[in-house]
Amino acid sequence: MYLTIISFGQDTVVYRGFLNGNLLYESIELYPDSTFKWTSEYDLNWNEYGLYNIDKNNLKLIFFLESGHPKTMSLRDSILQIEMPTKIENFIIDKEKLYRQTNSGQKIMRIKDKSIKTPWSWAFGHKYELKKE
Repeated sequence: MYLTIISFGQDTVVYRGFLNGNLLYESIELYPDSTFKWTSEYDLNWNEYGLYNIDKNNLKLIFFLESGHPKTMSLRDSILQIEMPTKIENFIIDKEKLYRQTNSGQKIMRIKDKSIKTPWSWAFGHKYELKKE
């Protein structure tokens, strides 16, 4: 689940994802031109870019660029040069939070990341929140 939005520019929406309420895990920036940037906050070398679509309470992220930087000054122009998306992620929008969605439409409340090692993962279960700032 994602939580809270910070506005860096007019109409830019930012969601920050936290594991177990403490570890900033990733962020998604939604820009007014229907492009987005997904950043790993623990591995700052990893970014993904693409186009998004919001329909009622559903957010669809369509990924086109992985890692690296856009090839032109315009993120949208760089994305439109690529013909096929690499993957698609779906989310449910619930007030100030986003929830990852399975193919069957269910909310994903916990995620498992092999890079985060803790002997207490059985207790905490990698509870995940994505909040709008």
